[in-house]
Amino acid sequence: MAEDDERSSAPATPMTEAEVEARLAAADGVLGAAGHAVTDPVTREIVRRKIRGEITGEEADRLILAHCGVTPRE
Repeated sequence: MAEDDERSSAPATPMTEAEVEARLAAADGVLGAAGHAVTDPVTREIVRRKIRGEITGEEADRLILAHCGVTPRE
């Protein structure tokens, strides 16, 4: 998905922190059902920024990989 397309999917009005936390809880539930969990606080904050529409999914991926010391392939 192109970055411009993804940015246009950001909420038209800012989300409340309760809405952000509800979406994060839903993601936690799906991951938990599969036996996974995201517990790193930096990664969770990056995901919150993505949920709020502050960054794109691609930007979130890059930030998480960099935080984990992974260099993405070109």
